[in-house]
Amino acid sequence: MNITDFKDLMSLLADRSSAWQQLWNLLYTVAGAIVALVASGKVPPQYRRLVSVLTTIGFLVFATGNYRALETMRVQREAVVAFVKAQSGGNPQLLALAEASAPPTENELRLYHWGLSLFVSGLLFALPAFQRKAADA
Repeated sequence: MNITDFKDLMSLLADRSSAWQQLWNLLYTVAGAIVALVASGKVPPQYRRLVSVLTTIGFLVFATGNYRALETMRVQREAVVAFVKAQSGGNPQLLALAEASAPPTENELRLYHWGLSLFVSGLLFALPAFQRKAADA
């Protein structure tokens, strides 16, 4: 493998890893913004439950799209890692880099993503109840 091919493979691995990270950053940002909106206390008390339900539904729709994009990206990263391993020619440095760039398994992705989404959804439902108690005190 010549140096140009090596650079192209490294660029492809870096590009897929960067896209993966951007998708996670988007999920964290949206989740944080929605929780901050519901927790801000700016929503009138009579609309808190409605806002909570609507933001939860909106977040779950967003999370589904985000999960699909992450799963597609995971499959792409698996393919790139397999290609790099096949093209490595037994180069231990390239094999180690490919192993380090391997994405999580489908089950690991599903567990973490939906676990986080359920946690955010739970917060969205719980926050209005806490705000009511604090307002009543």
